[in-house]
Amino acid sequence: MKRTILKLFVSLLILLGGILLARESNAVTTHLLESKDESRDREIPLKVYLPAAQSVSPVILFSHGLGGSRMNNPYLGNHWAGQGYVVVFMQHAGSDEEVWKSVPVRERLSAMKKAAGVQAALDRYADVPFVIDQLEKWNSQEGHVLHGRLNLEKIGMSGHSFGAHTTQAMMGQKYPGGRTVGDDRIDAFVAMSPSTHRRMAPEESFGHIKAPVMLMTGTKDASVITPDTTPEKRMAVYAAMPGETNTTWC
Repeated sequence: MKRTILKLFVSLLILLGGILLARESNAVTTHLLESKDESRDREIPLKVYLPAAQSVSPVILFSHGLGGSRMNNPYLGNHWAGQGYVVVFMQHAGSDEEVWKSVPVRERLSAMKKAAGVQAALDRYADVPFVIDQLEKWNSQEGHVLHGRLNLEKIGMSGHSFGAHTTQAMMGQKYPGGRTVGDDRIDAFVAMSPSTHRRMAPEESFGHIKAPVMLMTGTKDASVITPDTTPEKRMAVYAAMPGETNTTWC
């Protein structure tokens, strides 16, 4: 089942095209939803793409990169929803667009670097399971736009850069001391611009992962925020995965 989900993810990404996207976006509806984790006094804004069909649909979560928002990557939301998925774009306060929008231009790079810290990562790690919990509530709530629309037995997750880091955490990446923060309700993963841990060998971090994973990067995919993150280190994530056929590299 998990390999089937991964193959579907790959197919969705490969088929991206202008004409197809235009056709799909006409059939997809979008909804801006607000959720709040009262235990952390933290709001997690969401943008949800709903497919035209009213049937129960599998779910894809998306985590934006540093300085992004729920409004990013609409081509992905429209395409995935056009293929029958409910797509939920999460916005992570503390590492979202407010980081750079709220400071003078000359201070933006410094603000971005400061936001790429441990606390922001921990906040993101907690956002994801909370959002799944919230989706479960809305799915059973009469009158809500998501009522009866979600198949939460089939959840995939994707993200770019800091969002890929968040995705890696959810798929079970190990941290110093063997700690993990993964959520086993998520079945398959697509990490765009993945990264390794500075103080752990990639094999220690990723060698145990059994879930279907697709990794994407480029030969010039370096980082201004963390200069030690090189394209080679991003590709090291793939090399560290188990030798079984559960991982795809693009």
